[in-house]
Amino acid sequence: MSIKEYQQDLSAFVKERGWSEFQNPVNLTLALVGEVGELTEMIQWKSPEEARAKMEDENFRQQFSHEIADILNYLLRLSDCCGIDIMHAAREKLALNIAKYPADKVYGKAVKYTEIE
Repeated sequence: MSIKEYQQDLSAFVKERGWSEFQNPVNLTLALVGEVGELTEMIQWKSPEEARAKMEDENFRQQFSHEIADILNYLLRLSDCCGIDIMHAAREKLALNIAKYPADKVYGKAVKYTEIE
């Protein structure tokens, strides 16, 4: 299934429930932030090793995956609501990042593009 097909399924889900009036850029952005907060809370105050270990617990992993899915769903609804082709925007942004972060200059370094020598 393509992203566009899935967005159409989400749109149909929203319309069938009469929720379109509530799904505007402001509310969808706030909902997205809330879902990111819920995902963050699940691994907050854990070391990277502890967070990886939590993924071994099937119940935790399923809950974590559902939060990721919520984030994706709100992001797709937001882009749809704003008339943004999310895959076009993502490809465009990747091209910009490729230019900003040449692999030969940033390989193995966690630096911002303004710090590249």
